[in-house]
Amino acid sequence: SSAASDVYKRKQEMIVPTTTRIRDAYKAGDKETATKLWNKLVDDYMYAFDLRVDWDKAFTDYIYNNLGGDALYEVWKYRGWTEDEIRPMKITEEVRAEGKKMIEAGDDYDVFDKFLNREYFKFRHSHDKRIEWETRIMGYVYQHAGPDALWTTMASVTPHYWQHMIDVTLNGTFKDAVLEQIGGLETHGEPLEIMEDDEKVVVWMRPCGSGQFLVEQGVYEAPQSCARCKACPQTWNLDNFPVYCVHAPQQEILSIKQVGWPIMVNNPLPEERNVPGYEFARQSCGFAVYKDPNDIPEFVYTTLGFEKPAHVDKPKLWD
Repeated sequence: SSAASDVYKRKQEMIVPTTTRIRDAYKAGDKETATKLWNKLVDDYMYAFDLRVDWDKAFTDYIYNNLGGDALYEVWKYRGWTEDEIRPMKITEEVRAEGKKMIEAGDDYDVFDKFLNREYFKFRHSHDKRIEWETRIMGYVYQHAGPDALWTTMASVTPHYWQHMIDVTLNGTFKDAVLEQIGGLETHGEPLEIMEDDEKVVVWMRPCGSGQFLVEQGVYEAPQSCARCKACPQTWNLDNFPVYCVHAPQQEILSIKQVGWPIMVNNPLPEERNVPGYEFARQSCGFAVYKDPNDIPEFVYTTLGFEKPAHVDKPKLWD
């Protein structure tokens, strides 16, 4: 929209996926860069796989412990895969060593290209199966135990991945905070778009590999008909909110409760949500890190049910 383009007087940069950068370094004969990026990719894949396991466990445990074994059996029928089928999709240290050996040799790009494709396919297969399943079980909790059960269970998962974001933000530089956000988003495997203006850096996945991906896969339509949530502070007061996406407001809530301000603003601002035809999760959310937390709009706080503080201190290393 023209309003959005007026707001973002910016320089823009596209960050291609790590796999593409690895290929470029390999072809250029830059073994050091290729190896560094390969190690990063393996670490990202391992981290993301383990996070999804923790996420699944929190919700299946809730269903079993609070709604009973029959309830878990009822929802389990829709899973469509077993842990034994998904576990081999996790990248291993043996694969890490294999990739490093191929980079060091540097003599067969076609074989290396197929190797990267295979590992990316395995990662995306497990990632996509997991987030679809998470959408199913999160919706089951919302529909059978109520909204508070969903918020509480999601809030128990959020620190597993968001506490580290908070710690890096508070103890590092502004650049560290932005790079940490980029690193987290890269675990969805999509290209990133980055914008910087005088008050913030914003990152988008192009396309979003989680919430938007699920909407486009049709998981909220028949026959799957996964839950959408009624408007409330935990959905940024957006109605028909995709249940999987409730993790994003919880990230802001955790940050505000712990440090007084959201270390990353995901909340769609009025200039975005007021555009005619806007529908949440039909496009990527922006992930904004403000250079001065005091510049975060009051709207971000009030939408979540908080008051904006009169003043917050910037992290010590940000100046």
